[in-house]
Amino acid sequence: MPYESESDLKYISGLDAIPLTGPDAWSDTPQEKLKAADAAEGLLEARVNSGLPLDDVESIHRTAATAYASYILLSGVEHPNSARSGDFYSGSNEDVAEVASEMKTIWEDAVQGIINASADEGTNTATLNVPDF
Repeated sequence: MPYESESDLKYISGLDAIPLTGPDAWSDTPQEKLKAADAAEGLLEARVNSGLPLDDVESIHRTAATAYASYILLSGVEHPNSARSGDFYSGSNEDVAEVASEMKTIWEDAVQGIINASADEGTNTATLNVPDF
């Protein structure tokens, strides 16, 4: 069932947190933000917790979900025929695509960090990577 109100959010701190960065072209369309948040939070659960709700929500979970919800919204704007294509960054679709790509990168990095942290749990040994000089 899709999210119907801001109180349905599990990991994103609020609709005002979406998009993660940049102007908010969706401030007058909370339903668009709710759809993006629903998809992002569901995907986060699928990727890092076998589709189950997360018990111990940390900042990295919130960042991942918010970044992906932002990516979803911004990806809709990327298309030149989008109704909102002129609403963001003076109509530059290249700028929108760049911001969308950055949001996806933040999402991917956060999810990978969560997965790596989960894999390290229970090993009782610290993993330390030291760069070669």
